[in-house]
Amino acid sequence: MKNELTVLMKLKDTIVEHIGDYLASSLTIVTEDNVAIKWPSVDQMKKRVMFYIQPDYAEYEDLATTNDLSTFHVKVFIFCKRGPQSTLEEEGYGYYNALYELMRRNMTLDGYVDFLAVTSADFYNAVDATGNVSGTEVNISIQYTKDFD
Repeated sequence: MKNELTVLMKLKDTIVEHIGDYLASSLTIVTEDNVAIKWPSVDQMKKRVMFYIQPDYAEYEDLATTNDLSTFHVKVFIFCKRGPQSTLEEEGYGYYNALYELMRRNMTLDGYVDFLAVTSADFYNAVDATGNVSGTEVNISIQYTKDFD
C-alpha cells in the first residue's frame, strides 16, 4: 500500500541509487549514509554532505471508494559542512543541480508515483552562525494514488 512513509522511503532510495549519475566528478558520491528521513541537524550530520528528507503537507482528492489522489509536499534539505565558504557554496549548488536533474529525469521515482516536480528552492550561504555550513531547501510536489482498504 502506498502512503506518505513509503513515498518518502522511495524518494530516499531513488536519491541514493541515481544521484551519482548527475554529480560532477569533483563532488563526493552520495551513499545511504548521506541521506536521512529526519529533521536536519547541523550538529548531528553523519557525513560532511547530507540530504535530509522531511514531509511538509499533503492534499487529497477523492478518486474512488478505495483510493485518493494525493499531492504530497516534501522538503529536501542539502547541507555541506566544513570548508571554505566559496567551496561550500559551489558544492551546495552542485548537489542541488544533481538532485534537480535527477528529479526532472525520473519524475515517477522509477514508476512508483504518478508525477513529481521540484517547485522551488531556497539557498542559504550560511546555515549556522559560523558560516561553516551552506544549505539548500528544495520543495518537491509528489502526486500518487493513495490506496486504502
